[in-house]
Amino acid sequence: MDKQMIIQQLKSLIIQGMNLSLTPDEIKGDNLEQEININSVDFLEIMVLIENAFQIEIPDEDLDPEMINNLSKVADYIRSKLAVGRD
Repeated sequence: MDKQMIIQQLKSLIIQGMNLSLTPDEIKGDNLEQEININSVDFLEIMVLIENAFQIEIPDEDLDPEMINNLSKVADYIRSKLAVGRD
């Protein structure tokens, strides 16, 4: 799956999951904590949404607030998990 496609899907997921009144284009994705004011509870909820949407498991040791704060990093992580799943 293309990285930009994943990022767009992530933006839509976050908007729906957090009931935001934004469009995907309004989210840059470089610093979600500042852009959409996510907190630690939101962070965990987003991780669950990601696991369900992409059918991956994110182990506790991989839970990193810095990763979820940046959609490019999240997309890279998802791509790596999807690649492992194909093996």
